[in-house]
Amino acid sequence: MGKVKQQGDVIDVILQQHNLIRSLFQEVASASGNERASKFKQLAQLLEVHEDAEEQVVHPMTKRIASEVADARIEEENQAKKVLAQLKSMGPDADGFGELFEKLHQAVDAHATHEEKEEFPRLRDRCDESDLRDMADKFQQVQALKGGQMRR
Repeated sequence: MGKVKQQGDVIDVILQQHNLIRSLFQEVASASGNERASKFKQLAQLLEVHEDAEEQVVHPMTKRIASEVADARIEEENQAKKVLAQLKSMGPDADGFGELFEKLHQAVDAHATHEEKEEFPRLRDRCDESDLRDMADKFQQVQALKGGQMRR
């Protein structure tokens, strides 16, 4: 028996995760105490595996199509990683967490929007469907190796 493949392509997978990430930001912002810490840990893990998979699978393809778009997305990710590292080291109960968390939220939302408006249309235009489906498999394999996919 062969491996069962997911429905959709890499862009569909990423869009689903963008929705989950946006939802988790709202949940962290509205939670407190242990629930906030748990939701933040879940969000941080998802952001890390999501960005890792994008860097290994999606951005290299984008770089071949539109290097300036890929370079801009990678720079956004690098900036967000620095803020996420600060947040993780300080913890969700620390003074200043809320303001820095909001900065991360805005940066990640802007990054996702840039991908959706600038990167994904180019990929859909220049890649055939089988390549995008293969990329989805690779994307999910990277995530599984880096800590698993986040499901709700």
